[in-house]
Amino acid sequence: MGRVLVIAPIYNYYPILLHALELQSHGDWQLLLIHDGPNRTGLKALLKRIADPRVRYCETPVRFDDWGHSLRAFMLDEIKREQVPGDYIVITNADNYYVPTFLEYTLRAFSPGIVAVYCSMVHNHYDWTLIDTALVRKKIDCGCLVVTREAALSVGWRSRLYHADWIYVEDLVCRFGASRFQKIENVLFVHN
Repeated sequence: MGRVLVIAPIYNYYPILLHALELQSHGDWQLLLIHDGPNRTGLKALLKRIADPRVRYCETPVRFDDWGHSLRAFMLDEIKREQVPGDYIVITNADNYYVPTFLEYTLRAFSPGIVAVYCSMVHNHYDWTLIDTALVRKKIDCGCLVVTREAALSVGWRSRLYHADWIYVEDLVCRFGASRFQKIENVLFVHN
């Protein structure tokens, strides 16, 4: 099925995402946690005690305070520069949650020519409303999207605006076309 690289900016809170990934039925993933500036809450030491070799933690020397967008761009560049092995990329936040079959179901939905698979989601900022995702602004979050490595690295993360998640999706659609996206109707993602 392939290895999934999960990029997750974080700032001074515990990454609930880690436990959602540990419970995945597809276990070939690597979590790339990147803290926005130096962390003084002991997060690095805590993650070291968890001792999961699939978790990589780093901090930026300064805080960007731009909703994690600079961190996403940095990590995509880092994957390319360091040749971090992986077949797919998920860009999310460390406070998001995935049902245990998220990776398995999305990876199974890839077929020749498909560059991204996405699912429906629940959004807790909107009273736990079901979002029937679509490839339009305000109807999708990058966290519900699994993208081939090549596609994700080819568009990168170019925006630092609040709605940069949508710009990333829009860049993918513009480059590859909506016909190369596959939707799974299942609700597999909780946006926190």
